Amino acid sequence: MSVDTVWQEALHFIQGKVPKQVYDTWFIPVHLDRIEDSTAHIGVPNKFFGDWLGTHYGPLLAEAVSTARGGGD
Repeated sequence: MSVDTVWQEALHFIQGKVPKQVYDTWFIPVHLDRIEDSTAHIGVPNKFFGDWLGTHYGPLLAEAVSTARGGGD
């Protein structure tokens, strides 16, 4: 499965878990750069954005990517 496909499925998962404004503000501007082993590398606009997103939605991002990959990670 391609990184783009995983990310689209992860976004679909996230969209069902957060309000639209949160989704539009915090998830539309980011992208999945790559997956190495079981680590997803997320591209963010800047360090503040990445820190805030990781603190507030890190577990959700991890769950979304894992689910999109078939729950194996």
